[in-house]
Amino acid sequence: MTYHKMTKSFIHAILKITISLYPIIF
Repeated sequence: MTYHKMTKSFIHAILKITISLYPIIF
């Protein structure tokens, strides 16, 4: 249960960073 929550939080963080860097790259 804790592992799933950590993975979900990790994916959310990567997604947030990707969205933040998207306008800079393109």
